[in-house]
Parts: sequence; C-alpha cells; structure tokens
Amino acid sequence: MMKQAGVLMLMLVGMFLVGCSSNTNTRIDYDRIAKNNAADKQEVKEDKGQLAGTVSNQALEEGKKVKVAKGEVKKEVGERIEKEVKVEVIPWPKGAWDLGSEEPHVVFGEPTYVRHNSKLMTVRKYRGFSVYYDGQAMGPRWTAIKLTAEMADAHGEVKRSSKFKSDKWLVRNGYEVSNHKDYNNEKGKRVWDRGHMVQFDDARGWGYDAGKDSFYTTNVWPQVGKLNQLAWLQLERICTEYARDYGVVWVFTGPVFKGEGKSMGSGFLPGRKVWKPDGFYKIVVRKSAGDKVEALAFYLPNVESRVKGMALSKYVVSVDEIEGMTGLDFMYELNDVVEDKVEAKRGPMWRDVKGKGKGF
Repeated sequence: MMKQAGVLMLMLVGMFLVGCSSNTNTRIDYDRIAKNNAADKQEVKEDKGQLAGTVSNQALEEGKKVKVAKGEVKKEVGERIEKEVKVEVIPWPKGAWDLGSEEPHVVFGEPTYVRHNSKLMTVRKYRGFSVYYDGQAMGPRWTAIKLTAEMADAHGEVKRSSKFKSDKWLVRNGYEVSNHKDYNNEKGKRVWDRGHMVQFDDARGWGYDAGKDSFYTTNVWPQVGKLNQLAWLQLERICTEYARDYGVVWVFTGPVFKGEGKSMGSGFLPGRKVWKPDGFYKIVVRKSAGDKVEALAFYLPNVESRVKGMALSKYVVSVDEIEGMTGLDFMYELNDVVEDKVEAKRGPMWRDVKGKGKGF
C-alpha cells in the first residue's frame, strides 16, 4: 500500500514538473506574439503615414492645379474684359458735339464705293453737307449732313428756290452734270418729282448759302411724286426730329439701283441720261449711353407710299443690307467688332423723346 502511494506521489511530481515546463513555453509564445503585434502596429502606422503623405501630396498637387486653373481663368477673363473695353472705345470725330460746327458731315469715314472711278465720281463738300457725285448716273451715290438740335429750326427766313442748278465746278473739271430740264415730265404727265437727298429744311439750318446749295442737281434724283410728297417727306421730318431729340445725328441718303445703267424710263422726254433709282435709303447715326453708336436704316422703294409715323418701321432694314444693295461701305473707321454689331442691327425705330414731333 505504501509502495503504491509512493508511486502515485512520484507520478504527481512528474506531472507537476511537466506542467511547469509547459507554462514556461506558453509565456515565451505570448512575448513573441506581443512583439509581433507591436511590429505589425508599427508597419500599419508607417503604411498610414505613407498613405497620408501620398494623399497629402496628391491634394497639394490638385490644389496647385486648381490654383493655376483659377489663375488662367482670371487672366483669360481679364484679357477678355480688357479687349472688350478696347473694342468699345469709339473714335468720335473731333468737334462731333460742337453744335455750331457743320464739320464733319460724315461720321467714321467718308463712305467708299466698290466701283469707284475717279474720272466719273468725286466728293463735293458744300456749305452744310457733302455729296459723292456719280457723273455717269448723273446724281449722288450718297449725301451726308450733320443735323443738330441747334440748327434744326434755324434760318427759317431762307426761302426755297424754284429751280435746280448745275454745279459749274464739276463742269469745269470734266464731270457730266444734269440740269433742271432733265427732270421734266412729258407734257400732260405728272409722274416724277425732283427728290432732294439732303432736304432743303435741313440744309438751310446751316445758313442761306447752304440752303441754296441744296438746289444743285448733284443733290437730287427722280422720285415718284407720291413718294416724295408723302412717305419720304414724313421720313425726312422724323430724321430732323431725331436731331431735336438726341442733340446731334448724322444722316446718309442715296439711291438704290437694282440694275446698273438704267435710264429714267417712261414718263421722261427722250434722250435723258439721268438714271432712275429703284429705291432710296436713309441711315441715321447717333451716340447712345456710354459713347456707343446707334444706327437706324431705312429703304423705301421708288413707288407711291402714304405711310407715315411709326408705321415707317415697315421700311426699317440694317446698314449691312444697304451696303449689300449699293456697294457702299459706311462707318469703316469703327473697330470691326463694333462695326459688325452696329451694322447688323435692324431697328427698332427710335422713340420721339420729346413727343409730338413732326413726322411721328
């Protein structure tokens, strides 16, 4: 029995020693695991740091790109604004706003003609207005007058002439001109009038001599009587009223020929050399807010018309259309961007600022 107890004791002691050995090995594994965990944490920390650094660098680069892009946009906008400001600078003529000065009667350059021939055509500067005379067609391709509020009602005492006269200066310089009789109707017929391009009432605003100069045949075309006395007269009055309303306006007027080389046709005595226009144009130019340019253009066929007042808006066209019909180039001294914008515009008719104006 004692032997058995001793054996049992020895077995228990052996098991205890084995257990102790096992416990020692378990502590060593835990230390290793702890070290491994610490190493893993360090790697994770380093990975996070690298990732954060990468993200930070990417954000920095993107920020730089955004900053550069914003700078480029700002620069582009600045350049565009600067360009637009330069474009909007309008070269108004010296003395343009001097109400007592008739010069210049043209604005932004004398209109040029695509088929100009110096042997047949020339600019004549009269007292109060200018004309571009065509000795082949026997009349003005364009006329120009500066109308001012000050002059619109001046010199009312100057009376109309009853007869048109030839320009002797043109004759002396080899240009062919028409005379008063070249516009006579056939006996018993009353078809045509001698239609002023620069009307007498406007010209006389610049004085007695200017009023008389408006009766040169270089300032006239054959015009259907019931156009000249009705719709055309109303349009002339409206243009004068614009001078009263806006202070200063420039008015270009002239003929339109659908076929070059036409004679006056039926209704005139045989052998007449004066061409008969198919229609007439008027272009009115003025300054608007900010020294900008406003242009209003009309085209009236050379036929009877009783239209008046704002109903004349049916005849409103663009300056571009007038240029296309006539071969003339108006206001070419303007910056191309401004010129294109102004000349492409079609109306509307300007309002009668002061109200109750003639023609409205």
